[in-house]
Amino acid sequence: MYSTQFEDELRYVVTCIANQTSVRLIETIVDTGAKYTCYQAALIDDTLQEKDMLDQQILDIGGFVDGDERKNTVRFYKYPVKQFTIGSIDVGAREVWITFDRRVKDNVLGLDILQSVCFLQLDNSRELLFFKNRAELKEYVSRTMDQI
Repeated sequence: MYSTQFEDELRYVVTCIANQTSVRLIETIVDTGAKYTCYQAALIDDTLQEKDMLDQQILDIGGFVDGDERKNTVRFYKYPVKQFTIGSIDVGAREVWITFDRRVKDNVLGLDILQSVCFLQLDNSRELLFFKNRAELKEYVSRTMDQI
């Protein structure tokens, strides 16, 4: 199990580890409304250049910068990582989306990766709990219910 607390602006922030050519620790906002996990390219690999990614799958996403969404979309490139970890939970090899657009300030953990773990937020709690799988969640709930 891994847990995190609300940060400023009532957002959950987790430390994620992305490992491709080197291990990177990245503060990431948990966004259950986001479809994709997105990062600044330099945070994943500071040697990457946009010209290196032109043969990768491209996705233009709105909502990362203020203004008219049609005019303020951001270009992202699909990027494979050998290992992706949410806190202490290793979810294995994944693909994330990276951008070279410096207007993007937030790193986002979206449903593309969140759907591979279980998470729980209790009423009136400022804590978000992550579990590697359903069995770990069930064990936690059983143990907690026994204490009530």
